[in-house]
Amino acid sequence: MRLLIIFFSWLGIGFLLSLFLGNIFPEIPAQQAIPTPTLDRLALPVLSDHPSQVETGSSIYYYHCMPCHGDQGQGLTDEWRAVWEEDHQNCWARGCHSIRDADEVFTIPTVIPPVIGNNNLENRFPTSEILFEYLKGTHPPQSPGILKDEEYWALTAYLLSKNAVIPPQGEAGPLAKRHTNMRYLAVMAVFAAVGLVLIFGLVLRRKFRLKRDEKES
Repeated sequence: MRLLIIFFSWLGIGFLLSLFLGNIFPEIPAQQAIPTPTLDRLALPVLSDHPSQVETGSSIYYYHCMPCHGDQGQGLTDEWRAVWEEDHQNCWARGCHSIRDADEVFTIPTVIPPVIGNNNLENRFPTSEILFEYLKGTHPPQSPGILKDEEYWALTAYLLSKNAVIPPQGEAGPLAKRHTNMRYLAVMAVFAAVGLVLIFGLVLRRKFRLKRDEKES
């Protein structure tokens, strides 16, 4: 009975420690190869052979967000529009995104604030779930919800990473939860193994004492 109490007490300590470690040391996947930086701000993104969630999100950002939100999340500034070809710099001209009747045309506001830096994102979206739902319900503006859930989660992870809410190779959504659960199980498995070893040692020690007492008597 005493050995069982010791064993389950040890497991309880392991469970509490796994929760503690999970909050302090978030899961950080192995670092992926980072492409060589380029001065071409409009260059197509290059992904590694096994891109992380954040890296995948950077590609989604490039194709679906960067034209309006900027290559650094700075918003639709005059400086950013000047990077584009001259006939693409006036986003509100007729034939671009002005108010007119035409297929596949949507208007954009005259001011698009930054999404990276100055706590803009964290103040508006206190949790990753809120940000995910907002992106899925509103973006891309011409076809909200057109992306897959894992793509919206990748975009969420990218934005959170660029705003230093999660590590550069961190994760968001179901993928992050799955890895967190695996980490808890690993910690619990280690504690269970150590607990069994301790119990086995106590059993051997008790048997040794009994044999010694028998010899002495």
